[in-house]
Amino acid sequence: MLTDTIAAIATPIGGEGGIGVVRISGPDSLRIIKAIFKHSDQEPLKSHKLHYGWIIENSKPVDEVFVSYMANPRSYTGEDVIEVSCHGGGVVLKSVLELAIKAGARLAGRGEFTKRAFLNGKLDLAQAEAVIELIRAKTKEGGLLAASQLKGSLSSKIREARDPLVLLLAEIEASIDFPDEISDIDTKKAKKTLDGALDSVNKLIDTAHMGKIFREGISIAIIGKPNVGKSSLLNALVREERAIVTDEPGTTRDIIEETINIKGIPAKVLDTAGIRHSDSKTEKLGIDRAIKAIDQADFVLLIIDISQPLTSEDIDLLARTTDSRRIVVLNKSDLAHKLKSKDITSKAGCVQSVEVSALKGDGVGELEKAIFDSVISNKVVAENADVMVNLRQKEALIRAGECIKRAIQSAEKRMQADFVSIDLKGAIAALGEVTGEVVSDEVIDRIFEEFCVGK
Repeated sequence: MLTDTIAAIATPIGGEGGIGVVRISGPDSLRIIKAIFKHSDQEPLKSHKLHYGWIIENSKPVDEVFVSYMANPRSYTGEDVIEVSCHGGGVVLKSVLELAIKAGARLAGRGEFTKRAFLNGKLDLAQAEAVIELIRAKTKEGGLLAASQLKGSLSSKIREARDPLVLLLAEIEASIDFPDEISDIDTKKAKKTLDGALDSVNKLIDTAHMGKIFREGISIAIIGKPNVGKSSLLNALVREERAIVTDEPGTTRDIIEETINIKGIPAKVLDTAGIRHSDSKTEKLGIDRAIKAIDQADFVLLIIDISQPLTSEDIDLLARTTDSRRIVVLNKSDLAHKLKSKDITSKAGCVQSVEVSALKGDGVGELEKAIFDSVISNKVVAENADVMVNLRQKEALIRAGECIKRAIQSAEKRMQADFVSIDLKGAIAALGEVTGEVVSDEVIDRIFEEFCVGK
């Protein structure tokens, strides 16, 4: 299929826009564009230059466009690539695409442009996966992490772990094949190499925690008894009047959802009904949903009114959230304090708390930092903060780590070099799966099926 020339609309479909792009890649790209494009000055298309003119059909103009031609191998896919910048209407884009297909291209499959870039050596598999992470990033910080991996940050760290293992394997196999000429491997030196590789692999595995958070985000439930300032805190976090705030208890009857950015982490915040005893059927339904939100949320913000003494309702909520990842938010810090942190610890033990005034916005920045620090949990080693391993990569790294551990055990027991060699090959292969040096066609197909058609 690499001999086919493929085409697709590379910009989002379904709306109007100033510009839309049709992308063509393959050996017949230049011939196809010449068949449907009338250059304004009739000059030959030059690589890596913009050319102005018209897309035509039966000598009739279809759209006024710019065409860029990128000759292989200096293109995204490593093949001859044409990109037609049209006006962004759906009819125009489909017309240009149909003309390209009539001229000899076929419609590209999902992710086929990036798949060709991988197969032609323009990207490794970790970089190709970073492309989709960049497209799907929900925050600027998540986008920056994906961009770093697209540039090769993860691939570089994989090579740093893998290359010493490849060298050690070569030395071991040479000593096995030529025992009279090459002495046995220094066990201490081998163990040092293996320990270093294992440490690097484990640090990368730790980044999967951060990767999942930046990729998928977290859900945060704001809970508390009525009138402690839950809706005010939601408004403060969202930085707009999203929820109704009144002095009347029980105003919030249903869960209000809003998505926010907490220092780069996408977070879905749930403002819940005040939890208390109530005879109102409607309010009871809201309270039941609030209780369910505690169990389903990744994180809980339990709000307690610092201007009032601790109540039985507060104590019940402290007990209910004992097993939850939580922060106790001491709200209304702008009022006279009638509650101290030690009053809470005496009832609930050691808890993390932050004082805020949700109404005035005081302390909200400190709360966001506390949430970020608690969610990340310091699992990411500083030197690996520019990578975020996904589930597929994590599984390969775990297998690599297990192979390295067995190799270390064999070296420590001074077993025959063959035993170390077998596990070294397993570790090298598993690390190669991350970058695509050793990977099945099934895995490749599964990865690129997640892409959109135009990418």
